[in-house]
Amino acid sequence: MRDSIMKGEPFGQNVFAQQSSREVFDQVQMRKGAIGIIGVSWISADMRTRDMSRDERIKSLQEQDTTVADFDPAVKVLKVRRDDQLRAYKPYQAYIYDGTYPLFRSMYMITTGVNGSLSHGFYSFVTGTIGQKIIQRTGILPARVQPRMVYLE
Repeated sequence: MRDSIMKGEPFGQNVFAQQSSREVFDQVQMRKGAIGIIGVSWISADMRTRDMSRDERIKSLQEQDTTVADFDPAVKVLKVRRDDQLRAYKPYQAYIYDGTYPLFRSMYMITTGVNGSLSHGFYSFVTGTIGQKIIQRTGILPARVQPRMVYLE
């Protein structure tokens, strides 16, 4: 954050690091006026599945709706803008995808497992349709975006 947000400058006196994203979320939830920076999957309303049973999670994955349009109501999600932009954006997948939401990082998955090995099988699962759907449901932008057309009448 020092590099990305502060441009190399030190943090102020009222800036505190936490040990985990859960601690950041909890601190922001408890303290009015506090601002925290965590991954979008922590504020995605769809993360309610973490409290579901295995069978309930499987059933929810079988549903066709993969859009994550709401954030956890326990905290307020702020809009962010680049220095040269007038408009600010929330971390919706579309804004992460087109680069208008400025706070993002790329994640890479690399395997040296040979075809047929357990590690290569896991890699194939994560990078396949179902694995990418799971990633999309957390609010994180998947590597392969599955286009979906919705017609409103």
